Amino acid sequence: MLLDLMVTRLRQTLQLVRPTAKAMSWRPVIWAAVLASVYVWKEAPGAYIDYRVLVLRVSALLACMGAAFVLDDATEDTISHVPCPLLLRRALRVALLLPLVAATWFLLVYLAGDVAPRDGGPVPVGDITLEAATLLATALAAACIGARVTSDRLGGVAAAPILLAVASAALFLPGNYKLIVSVGDPRWANVHDFWRTALIVAVVVFVYVNRSPGAYRTMSRLRALRPASRPI
Repeated sequence: MLLDLMVTRLRQTLQLVRPTAKAMSWRPVIWAAVLASVYVWKEAPGAYIDYRVLVLRVSALLACMGAAFVLDDATEDTISHVPCPLLLRRALRVALLLPLVAATWFLLVYLAGDVAPRDGGPVPVGDITLEAATLLATALAAACIGARVTSDRLGGVAAAPILLAVASAALFLPGNYKLIVSVGDPRWANVHDFWRTALIVAVVVFVYVNRSPGAYRTMSRLRALRPASRPI
């Protein structure tokens, strides 16, 4: 039973790849990537390490705001009855997006360059990538939430202010609660442990928001069919 279901889902996914790629909103993603690349190219080279890290963070925010639009689907209500789950359809969009996002991030890091150890380097690319991945997962989860509350099911526009609010909170939290710190700050390791947790939470929210209502209705019907327990 489980194997048959997995085979069926795989076939559905393969059949959906081409039409999904054609239906996705690529233009905001590409324009955001171009804007982020120009920004890094203009600002990062020759700068000191903390400013390079700041530029990478801002460019990641720009790229993630554009990436949120790939989940926009104006036909979502008309195809909600199809047997392919909503989570699978949106996960496919994310899978098609990831190669472009990865290439963009590689370009941004390359344009930013590195800093010699005598000047405080190297740039902590791994931890900054973790921050960028968390922002991306947050943007996608926010877009899914926005799609549930907007009339046209276009959550990309709603994701931008949510993402800006999250980034602002991370920057302006007071004292030891601050989530954006300078390179060399003694709280760096602990802060990025929190970023890892935030990434997991964002992925869980993405999965939860994209649960298929039909599946939950089916579970409710199955529970209703259970015989009521008789008192002894």
